Amino acid sequence: MGNINHTLSLGSSGDDSRSIYDNCRENEQRPAQNTKVDLEVSVRMKSAFIQSLRKYFIFPNRKWFITMYLKTTPRLDNGSIIDIETTGLKPGKGNYCIPPSHIITLGIYQGDLIRIYQLTKRNYVGFLRVCRKIVEKTPKPRYAYAAHFEQSFLGIIEGWQDLTRYREVEYDEWQPWRSVRYSLMDVTRNPCKSREDWDIEGSEAPATWEKWLKTGKIDLLGEIAYHCYIDLLRERQLT
Repeated sequence: MGNINHTLSLGSSGDDSRSIYDNCRENEQRPAQNTKVDLEVSVRMKSAFIQSLRKYFIFPNRKWFITMYLKTTPRLDNGSIIDIETTGLKPGKGNYCIPPSHIITLGIYQGDLIRIYQLTKRNYVGFLRVCRKIVEKTPKPRYAYAAHFEQSFLGIIEGWQDLTRYREVEYDEWQPWRSVRYSLMDVTRNPCKSREDWDIEGSEAPATWEKWLKTGKIDLLGEIAYHCYIDLLRERQLT
């Protein structure tokens, strides 16, 4: 992957007074013009990321999603990488014992730019519409690890290329061998040089999201967005 030197910019944000379509157009077309922070793979990588997110909340809290722009290397000239964070494993309405699952973070790696779209309120339906509009505009192939996950939540079936790696393991006498999916962490190297910069696991995102909604602690929201960002850097190693 080579040396990584990112510039992080805070871009446009969701506003309750604007339509979803206007927010989507603004996010896609207007370049980032706000505060920029150099973000390098170093001991301060994670703290710089979350500190940049924190600056967004200086302004009146009318935003229901925010967008972060990060210049990155190496370029991805063919297609785009898509990654999402959710509140559960399966989309849908849920049932009496399993709550419904929703997208809370969308990450896109395209060209030399990473975009992170982070939900801040429980506007799940509106955010799903925004995510669909944005992903539909991304170039194909759309790379993803365990791509069926992104497909099922976004409802976009065509144009994906799965990056998943599998291994064969001995199972039983009726099915001697079975393919088992490696985790993304198993097949990629950690892009962070320091343990202090390690991200949370994807399985921790739902609980972290609920804590954010209850406490409003921006570091918790930053942990989710940062995990999506690190996943994109990992997935880039497989393309």
